[in-house]
Amino acid sequence: MIERKMDANDRRIVRVRLLAAGIKFVELRRSILLKHFKGLVSYLGIERSIELTSLINDAFLYFRQHMMNHRCGKQQRED
Repeated sequence: MIERKMDANDRRIVRVRLLAAGIKFVELRRSILLKHFKGLVSYLGIERSIELTSLINDAFLYFRQHMMNHRCGKQQRED
């Protein structure tokens, strides 16, 4: 499904690319995921789906900021 190739100049680097079988596998999984999300939107309705998307984006931004602060040694008070 994938091809791995060592970098000629840097042995720490491994180049990876999908072969035809890997592309087919990813495309199938993507179509299954899309079908599930379409079902979720149908179940929730447009307004609630938009609200869910907004909440997930907010959560992502919160955790990204939290991780950046943690990596920089900044400790924020947990509320």
